[in-house]
Amino acid sequence: MDRRKHKAKLMKDPAFRAAREALEPEYQLRRQLVQARLLRGLTQKDLAARLGTGQAAISRWEQGTGNITFQRLLALAEALDCEIHIEPKREIPFIVEGMEAQQLPLRVSS
Repeated sequence: MDRRKHKAKLMKDPAFRAAREALEPEYQLRRQLVQARLLRGLTQKDLAARLGTGQAAISRWEQGTGNITFQRLLALAEALDCEIHIEPKREIPFIVEGMEAQQLPLRVSS
């Protein structure tokens, strides 16, 4: 059985599907890191040199087997000439005293 068929079979299990969906933001971030590195024509070794770390650390971050600190994540974004954005899943009310509530998207950039 190939990988796609195996995943499709597993996704039929509600518990597996819920666990997989809970990890989707992490998977997305890892895919974005790999894509940013590749779009800049960098190898893991090249990126590691920019960050003053080893190629194995880059591999662990991309595979999700190693933890990364907030400071290192910011340095990684800088080395890849990227920005980090945190956005709510839905709009949240923004209330200013004496004014009606407004729906404003929240965007935090580094």
